[in-house]
Amino acid sequence: MTLFGIPVLIGFQELRPNLELCKELGLDFVELNVNLPYSFPENISSREVRSAMKEGMRFSMHLHDELDLGSLQPSVRQGHMGRCEEALRWGSRHGVFLINLHLNPGVYFTLPDRKIWVYERYLDEYIDSLNGSLSRLSSLADSLGIKICLENTGHFTLPFMRKAAESVIDLPSVGLCWDIGHDGRSGLKEEDFMLSHLDRVWHMHFHDWDGRSDHQVPYTGRLECDRYLRLADENAMSVLVEVKTEESVRAAVKVMRDRGSIPASRL
Repeated sequence: MTLFGIPVLIGFQELRPNLELCKELGLDFVELNVNLPYSFPENISSREVRSAMKEGMRFSMHLHDELDLGSLQPSVRQGHMGRCEEALRWGSRHGVFLINLHLNPGVYFTLPDRKIWVYERYLDEYIDSLNGSLSRLSSLADSLGIKICLENTGHFTLPFMRKAAESVIDLPSVGLCWDIGHDGRSGLKEEDFMLSHLDRVWHMHFHDWDGRSDHQVPYTGRLECDRYLRLADENAMSVLVEVKTEESVRAAVKVMRDRGSIPASRL
């Protein structure tokens, strides 16, 4: 059974209205976002979350966008690793079934005729660092029953980033998150990568792309939304309805439910 969820919204100032919205809409999970202070594990009320868990709600967690698990600076890498380990341990006690994060491409030097990415120049060292970090996190996640997904953000169009991702996605508990809106924004240049590793795609960020911006309400833009939902269903992915305001969340869930994509209330 496909799980459907909503993201925490920047328009809210605390977690509770997100939980109430998810429950009202009859969905399965809320994706916490550690870019927002009210989603920091240390700022969340355990009582509130466990009350939601008793009602059948689950959680995914999107880690901070600037994490860099492949950093060539050991102290930086260790700090980011520590935050990830905190999130996994907290998540195991609070109904988190999946952790989502970006792969950081690092910085580039701009030459007169081209860009040179530092991690591309030092690719072996970058992959070694990334493997070391994710091997450790994979072992912890596997013991806790949590999946780790690496999200496409447009950077998988870079060959060295694809190589880095392919070096780690066969680790236990490490797979992929397919953000179809990001893919649309990149001109669908990441789709072949996702399709070639479909058995490791466990999570989908589902929203439309209208030619100018992603995070649009499904079926209002250019993407083949029914096709992506079919792939999600056939491959048992969890699906985050990733639009960014309360109004758009309500509109997205309504159109998906009207089309039969989301079953009747689940909570």
